[in-house]
Amino acid sequence: MALTGGVVFSVMAPVRKSLQGVSWVQRCVAGSALITTAEFIVGCVVNLHYGLGIWDYSRERFNLLGQVCAKYAALWFLLAAPAMGLSTRISGLLENK
Repeated sequence: MALTGGVVFSVMAPVRKSLQGVSWVQRCVAGSALITTAEFIVGCVVNLHYGLGIWDYSRERFNLLGQVCAKYAALWFLLAAPAMGLSTRISGLLENK
């Protein structure tokens, strides 16, 4: 998951840049969708295919194959704005070096 988090975090800045001029709500929806999609793909591979059982949301309401659920997608929505801002700031610092 650390690798997945790093990949998603590195994609956040370009996503934010591509959504300049749209509301923060739309950017948070895009960020939540990005994170939830990555979580679903990785979950299908590590949990369903390899059977590692790292997480299981099957007891949560509105889950998809036990890999993602509405509750955590909503939490990702709340974390997307600060994550995008931090990602943009870090990528800007790295570009200036």
